[in-house]
Amino acid sequence: MWQDFLDLFAKGYDVPLWEQLLRVVLAMLLGAVFGFERELKNKPAGFITFMLVSMGSCLFALLQINIVKTNISVVDPGAPVTVSLDTTRLIAQVVSGIGFLGAGTIIHTRGGAKGITTAALLWVSASIGLLVGMGGIANYFIALVTTCIIFPATLLLRRFGRMYVAGHRIYRMDIVFEEQHEQELYDKITNNGGLIKKTFFHTKYVENNVHYKEVFVYVGITKHNNYNELVDMISNENWVLSVEDA
Repeated sequence: MWQDFLDLFAKGYDVPLWEQLLRVVLAMLLGAVFGFERELKNKPAGFITFMLVSMGSCLFALLQINIVKTNISVVDPGAPVTVSLDTTRLIAQVVSGIGFLGAGTIIHTRGGAKGITTAALLWVSASIGLLVGMGGIANYFIALVTTCIIFPATLLLRRFGRMYVAGHRIYRMDIVFEEQHEQELYDKITNNGGLIKKTFFHTKYVENNVHYKEVFVYVGITKHNNYNELVDMISNENWVLSVEDA
């Protein structure tokens, strides 16, 4: 009896059951790497969520493998029957299902959307689980390299990318001011760390016998200067009616 039970874990499938269980554990651990990074940043989807996503994807991959094995095994080996099975259906459903889960982590706000990186990582975590679940040296290698080398390198590149963007970002300012002070406005921007890239005239109007002009100013910020401080400085001028991000 016990021997039959042990044999069940060693044979009877193209992939022994003990190896399938190890795949589940490996997928869970690799998913935890992504979840740990999100947990440190206090994101909506954290450690447990990513483990479950990766583990669940692995289980679906194993289910696909076992379904194929089961369907082929019921066919009489001596009968000239060709079995045609679509081995991608379950995997395709996992991909679409993760899309719904990822959409739930995205929060839309007036200023844009948050949680897109978390949603993308959920998608990657699911793909890691599928790779491990389907098995094969190539899949294991790709999953391990992606999780332990490429993913950390991506985080490092993101940090350098943000530093580069911070030094080269172009801001668009919507400024309404008294028309007679136009040159003074541009001089003030330039003298306080702003680099005017281009300007666009928007409109003119007269209010209480004062001629106002509205322009869009595309400006960069030189090193050691701050965009918000520049905006505050311009806003404090009594001849400036409003300054907004456009």
